[in-house]
Amino acid sequence: MVLYVVGEPYARGFFCDDETLRYPDVPSTVSNKALYLGGILIPVFVITAVEVYCHLTNRIPLDSTSSLHRISGMKISPLLVRLVVSLRYFLFGACISQFVTDVAKYTIGRLRPHFWAVCVPNIDCSKVEPQFYVSNYTCLNPSWFDSRETKLSFLSGHASFSFYGAVYLVMFLQCRDLLRLSKLARPVIQTLLLMLAWFTALTRVSDYKHHPTDVGAGIAVGAIVGFVTVSCLSVWLSLYLVL
Repeated sequence: MVLYVVGEPYARGFFCDDETLRYPDVPSTVSNKALYLGGILIPVFVITAVEVYCHLTNRIPLDSTSSLHRISGMKISPLLVRLVVSLRYFLFGACISQFVTDVAKYTIGRLRPHFWAVCVPNIDCSKVEPQFYVSNYTCLNPSWFDSRETKLSFLSGHASFSFYGAVYLVMFLQCRDLLRLSKLARPVIQTLLLMLAWFTALTRVSDYKHHPTDVGAGIAVGAIVGFVTVSCLSVWLSLYLVL
């Protein structure tokens, strides 16, 4: 988020005959507000519900966390400890995923598919060779925010954030080994989470906000950070991993 305030994306040019930059500007199927609200609220709800369920059904042995039940001489509920640990690692990983995404966006400065429609560069392509690389141009769109956003195509923030949350929750549910009464319940929930992230990522291509490679890179970053967060950083969850 710091880069959005003080950062300036790399000024990348374009070729006049590049048709991949001439798509229309259409509203986002999944808005930024919906992405971040859903990407935070859904994991918080799932993690809280799972930890409460584990606590009420004694699914997690208390011995393994007994050393964490006292802080400054005060007794702390095992449920509260598990909630704090699980949510802390989730939010930490989300920040890492977002940081990696923003660094890539501002370093590469790839133009979005709707670049021409939003930026409206002051270039008359009929007067230059199609293969001429235009590096000196000005956006006629008076909106500074919109003009800057046209340079932040790689990689897709929607794809990285949604897949980070989905992969984290999939592994979290696997670690907690819930819903043993039904062999299909857990994989169905895990599949739905991944499909929600997959849908979000695909809309970034269909809405002409990103190139397919931007979305692919976003999926990879989000999935990797989600996997590493659970398997390497969140030792608490790894103790209960069920293969």
